[in-house]
Amino acid sequence: MEKIALDRLGSWIGNAFNTTKDNFSNLAMFGAIALGIAFAQGMINMCLGGIFASVLQTPGAAQLASVITNSVFQGIITAGLAGVAVAVLHGRDAEMADFMQDLSVWTQAIITVVMQQVITLLVIIVAAIPGGIVMMAAIPLDDKGPALIAGAAVMAIVILPALLCANAMMMFAVPLVVEKRMDFWSALGRSFDCVRRDLGGLILFQIVLGLIVGVGTMCTCVIGTIFFAPMASLALMLAYQDYFGFDEDRTVPPPDPSYLPPLQEWGSSPLADRGYEGSNPGSFEGPGDGLPPPPAPPRVPPSLPILPPRNQMGDMPAPMAEPSPMPLPPSVPVTPAPPPPFPPPVPPAARTQPPQPIPPPPVFGPPPSVGPPPPGFRPPLPRTGQAPPSGPPRDDDDFDPNRIPPPPPPPQA
Repeated sequence: MEKIALDRLGSWIGNAFNTTKDNFSNLAMFGAIALGIAFAQGMINMCLGGIFASVLQTPGAAQLASVITNSVFQGIITAGLAGVAVAVLHGRDAEMADFMQDLSVWTQAIITVVMQQVITLLVIIVAAIPGGIVMMAAIPLDDKGPALIAGAAVMAIVILPALLCANAMMMFAVPLVVEKRMDFWSALGRSFDCVRRDLGGLILFQIVLGLIVGVGTMCTCVIGTIFFAPMASLALMLAYQDYFGFDEDRTVPPPDPSYLPPLQEWGSSPLADRGYEGSNPGSFEGPGDGLPPPPAPPRVPPSLPILPPRNQMGDMPAPMAEPSPMPLPPSVPVTPAPPPPFPPPVPPAARTQPPQPIPPPPVFGPPPSVGPPPPGFRPPLPRTGQAPPSGPPRDDDDFDPNRIPPPPPPPQA
């Protein structure tokens, strides 16, 4: 890996400052959240210190509780601001979901911070050994002042570079947990392997960034944390991007409306092809919960006849195999008759005859006159229910068989 820290140190800090200034309306909320969490951390440490020191009379337990609370809150702040920086560097506005990481990510980040503090404590203990030896050499002397001063100077000279190296070696551990979803041990190991190849430049980057953030925060009476906390996180993630690169698979593109997911086979896992560790296709364990396997066929004793298998419904037998087609007998070739010509041909005799004239349409005249009724004809009964007149029908011209006769005259008194 190339040594690029000395060449890009200024660009990392400058780009982080400009990006924070341009997106301050979006990043100020997360800086305020970080400041509020740090304030809550201080209040809890004060309460725990008072409880353990005055009530329980155990100052050592108060220091241990302070270390634990510092690890928890520092892991939450560092992981949240790293997620916000990743979102901004991907070119979108950070949201609350970017700060609120998954529980597994927060757990790994907190464990990483605890391991950082344990390693830092071990480094201090080891680095204090030379100064302690110098101080112990002053015990038999009458004038212990110069020896104690020399021992303290040796401690400061050894401990300060050791702390800078230790913090620089672990500076990319939490970003690896957040962006690459690594566990704490793998993240610490990969951070060590990367930083040791460019240790001097990254130590200088850490010193310059710490001075800028510290002086700016003190000059603004702690209110500047709203600006400098996101800026420090952005500078760290810019350096992380140059060394490790962002995982492009985590940038989810918008879904294609015409895309149809492939059909899953029975018993396969929809997450098995995505590289999820611990996926177990065909079971309900781990992150790769797949479809359940098909039910096993029932065991039939050998003495009973084997029935055809049933389908998934269990009510109807499964379709049997299609029978092979029967061979057809050889066919006798038949010469098809030629189709009749269309339209039919006109005979030669009809072609020489002149066209027949079309008869005129019939002329409808007045209806024919109605003759006298036949003998024995009797008109229908009148509508009034009276009997028809007796006698033969009249032959006069005004005879109307449908005429209703007038009623009979009333009887004479």
